[in-house]
Amino acid sequence: MHHPVFSAGLHGDLSSLRPIYSELRGHASMLLSGHDHDMQRLRPVNGITPLVDGAGGQELYPVNSGDPRLAFFDDTDQAHEDPQHPQEAQANAFTRNMLVPPGFWEQYGPDLIAAQENDAIIHAAGKLGVGVEILAGRVRWESGDYSRFSDLVGYQQVRSQFPEFN
Repeated sequence: MHHPVFSAGLHGDLSSLRPIYSELRGHASMLLSGHDHDMQRLRPVNGITPLVDGAGGQELYPVNSGDPRLAFFDDTDQAHEDPQHPQEAQANAFTRNMLVPPGFWEQYGPDLIAAQENDAIIHAAGKLGVGVEILAGRVRWESGDYSRFSDLVGYQQVRSQFPEFN
């Protein structure tokens, strides 16, 4: 989901999303979100680990490092200046490889980046066993072209699935 339910970042928690979070109990072990431009993993809340990864595209926002819920956060904003900085490289690798294993990406990544049709992404996502939005998002990030495969990542479509929050 785009907005985090729980966040130690600039925007903080979004309590209006807690009913959705409650519905996920017992059905999810991790909830990936963005919006706050930082990277943070909080300690599990009711069995679900909140992960905020909104570090793409703009400068990082500050994180409340004193928040006791934080298990990990990336407080460096050196990606634009030195993407090879060890801490920055580690955070980027963790994010890239969390859902798309390196071996899979090495084998299929170049062809997926070159792909122009949704079918290539859909087929590869099925082979890997992840949602097409995960693989389409990785292709967008790797290629640096966030206009590609917008329909596969559900751009501006998620909110429509929750009419009670519109």
